[in-house]
Amino acid sequence: MTPRPSVVPGLSGLGAPPGGATLPGGAALPGGAALPLPPGDVSALLAAARRLRAAAGRAGATGSLRGSLRASLPTVWSGAAATAALAEAGTLVSRARAVLDGLVDSAAVVEQYARSLETGQVRVRALQRRWDDAVHERDRGLAVLTLRAGLDPMAAASHAADRARVLDRHEVATAALGREHLRVLDELAARERSAARSLAALDASVLPPSVTPGRAAVEAFLTAGMPVASGAVHARSVRAVAVTDAVAVTDLRERVRRGEDVTTDAVALAALLRARGRDPVYAQAFVGAVGVAGLQQMLAELVGLGADGRGGGGLDAWEEVAGAVGPLLLTAVVPASSGGGVNGFDARTARAVDARAALLRDRLVAEMGAVHTVAGGGRHSGYWLFAQALGRSRSAGWDRALPGGLVARLAAATASAERGESRDDDLELIRGTTLSPRGGAWFASLQDDPDRSGDALHVLLAEVDDPASAAQVLTTPVDAQGLTDVLTDARGGDPTLADVLVRRWVTDRNRTAPSADPVTTAPLATDADLVRLTALLPAGSTAAAEVRARVMAELGRTAAFAAGSPDTAARQRAEAGELEATVAGWLTQMRASLDRSVAQPVADAVGGGGGWSTSTEAGVQPSLTVAEVASVVGALALEDPWGPGASEPGAAFVRLVDAEVAHLEDVARAGSGAASVPAVEEVARTVSRLGFVDQAASAALVAVARRRDELDRTSWQTLAEAKNVAASLGNPVAAAMTVKDLVTGGTTRSSLDDLVVELVRSDAELEQTRLAEARRATLLDRVHEVVAGGLVGQPGSAAVLLASGASRAPATATSAAVAQARQRLRTDAATTVLWDRLDDRRSKTVRGAVRSTPDAGSAGVVERGARDHRQQKELDTADRLDRAGHDVEFLPASGDGRSADALVDGVLTEFKSPTGGGRSTIIGVLRDGRRQSANVVLDLGGCPLSREEVLRQIEYVHHRYGGLESVVLLHRDGRFERWTP
Repeated sequence: MTPRPSVVPGLSGLGAPPGGATLPGGAALPGGAALPLPPGDVSALLAAARRLRAAAGRAGATGSLRGSLRASLPTVWSGAAATAALAEAGTLVSRARAVLDGLVDSAAVVEQYARSLETGQVRVRALQRRWDDAVHERDRGLAVLTLRAGLDPMAAASHAADRARVLDRHEVATAALGREHLRVLDELAARERSAARSLAALDASVLPPSVTPGRAAVEAFLTAGMPVASGAVHARSVRAVAVTDAVAVTDLRERVRRGEDVTTDAVALAALLRARGRDPVYAQAFVGAVGVAGLQQMLAELVGLGADGRGGGGLDAWEEVAGAVGPLLLTAVVPASSGGGVNGFDARTARAVDARAALLRDRLVAEMGAVHTVAGGGRHSGYWLFAQALGRSRSAGWDRALPGGLVARLAAATASAERGESRDDDLELIRGTTLSPRGGAWFASLQDDPDRSGDALHVLLAEVDDPASAAQVLTTPVDAQGLTDVLTDARGGDPTLADVLVRRWVTDRNRTAPSADPVTTAPLATDADLVRLTALLPAGSTAAAEVRARVMAELGRTAAFAAGSPDTAARQRAEAGELEATVAGWLTQMRASLDRSVAQPVADAVGGGGGWSTSTEAGVQPSLTVAEVASVVGALALEDPWGPGASEPGAAFVRLVDAEVAHLEDVARAGSGAASVPAVEEVARTVSRLGFVDQAASAALVAVARRRDELDRTSWQTLAEAKNVAASLGNPVAAAMTVKDLVTGGTTRSSLDDLVVELVRSDAELEQTRLAEARRATLLDRVHEVVAGGLVGQPGSAAVLLASGASRAPATATSAAVAQARQRLRTDAATTVLWDRLDDRRSKTVRGAVRSTPDAGSAGVVERGARDHRQQKELDTADRLDRAGHDVEFLPASGDGRSADALVDGVLTEFKSPTGGGRSTIIGVLRDGRRQSANVVLDLGGCPLSREEVLRQIEYVHHRYGGLESVVLLHRDGRFERWTP
């Protein structure tokens, strides 16, 4: 509707008569002053009329007024809300038509008056010109009379009369013009009153007389009693305000970058943002204008200002605004209108808010891995910035719950981004930011308790507090950052967030700056989060079973990796204590599944199993392969595997065994009277489980002990190498020999060095094996005490059942076998020393090794000694040498793969029997053989190469690698041939 005529320029103030014909001193008024134009702007009135017609035209062209809305709306929207909206559309169209008709009629009235005003102004301008002509005529007449009076002084009397006549004529003329001017003004006043009455009548047809016409009044009339339409109008106005505020924030950012003190403006703007920030419509419009990336960049700039030490008005003001931005972002992605019809929103607005929230969530998840750079070089990941915003918003009182699906996506994106940082080996971007932690903190944060508030994944997981959300979070797949062949779950499939949480300490360790101590630093909160989330899952549900199975399988795999070195083992122990205690409890709740796993065929004992859950008589339980169960038990046992001496199993393992023994006691007590078949079977299954569990723990502990022995042996060997190198320094001859030994044999150690190493290196495997056997005996005694009533049959049945269960776990050697193997290594090392001493006193030549005639009968001796297990081809070579008259004595192996096969006439000699016919067959054989002895016998009985090709390859080895003193060729026809450099 148009405003009332009384307030439109040109429709008021008409009819004022001219205020006098002369100025002080007798000067005549000009026409423009004596006859003023009627007030009003014709162009403005015509423009207003055009706007009214244009508004009516645009409204009339909409689908609602053309009638297409009622036909198209049901095809895209259904339900009670759609029905209500359709009914509102009909009412709105009816009201709008009345308004549009009034707009067209009002435009006609305004146009008509504008034309009348234009005509009146034209008539008045004509009167003004006639007035000016009358003034000119008067002034001319008076001037002529004055001139005559000056020329003829005697005509003074007639001069006065003539002057009076001129003035009278002028007065008559101007009076007539004044009356004409008044008639024009009266006519315009009449038309003004008529136009005002017409407009008032049009207003009255739509609005009550007490309401001042205007945009707000018309909108209220159109949408009265219609929540859908009212919501659309309100949303439009709110979005306009949000866009204006977004522009103000952008301007403030620029001023802060320039170093201006914007405290006053920033505080006022922050107050506005806080006051409006809980309106989802406003929040979404603001975030849409600035962008999710823009909001995160704002937070990054705040971090950068603080890190640079640029405090004062700029930083404080910017922190005010940035502190208000977090709740805005959260309100935009988690509106209170979710679900529709709450917080005063109509159904349509609520659905629109939810739809925009879904789009913003997608954008937020996509930005979690983005890195924002600020002036000064600081970089901050989106997930770290979001966690900071979430923490600040919670502190400020933002109390809405994040949906489980959103938390799951954000947490998965965060875990994926963390893996990306680990993969990229970015030593500056640690845990999402280049900001250095404060004091001794492990994480960087802008808030208190940085080791929790700076851990973005922990901040997100802390938002989950219901079973449905916990299941969503733990089962959400995590992007492997393109490394799908490396970053998998325990069975080679796509990892879920539960898998990633178990091994997150590995990712965090890989992303830790080299200066950090992985053992003494504060542990992550991840395992505590994982324990809390799994506890939320309903016991016996498929979700709980599958998550538990994944966690246990990943724990076993990760613990086996961690046990490979002392530092990773210590870090894993610092992280996983609470989780391992929980896993021990899970194992006691899945006995039926464990029995089924342990009873798997051998072919299914390793590799990926079927599903992660299985149905049993006790309900749905986790499903693991026997190898996975063994690895989980091993993880519980490996509490301090790198400590001094043999390692006792961990507390979680002890809890597991105690729980199984207690279960055995309960079953035995319940079945002690009648000794029922089910009770006997359960006792047998429990004893077998105990055997499996004990053996799995022993295997894990012994494997680490064996690793400790290997590393200890390597350390002693390295020390011996260093000793020999140090001894050769300063002596060119000795240094040359050392280099030759290193090149030809791959080591500078002597056989005596190897003997000393074998004598002094650790016996951790033997000690651990003996401890395992003692623990097995103690367990057997405990079982015997429980089943003394004979529930498992004969007295020896318990031992048989324990052994049966143990046979399904990874096997370990007995302590006697380990001790014997260790003694054998020492004996072999001592034997090698003795033979080396003997070799030093013997000749370095091969006596009679060159024969050009076929063998002439046996004239030598073959001493096989302790080497009766020699391969047949080596025995055949020895027989041919024996028939040629050479003494052959086989040597015991040194255990390191570098000893010669035999003494031929007292010279250390290596036997080789090549069979290939390639251009590098002899090269490969001699390249390996020269490391065992510089004297090699090549038995060519099975080699198709020609003599020339064999000699060519020998020469190649000599010139390329060196280390050969002689090569004896045993040709297929029985001839012997000796090659020397």
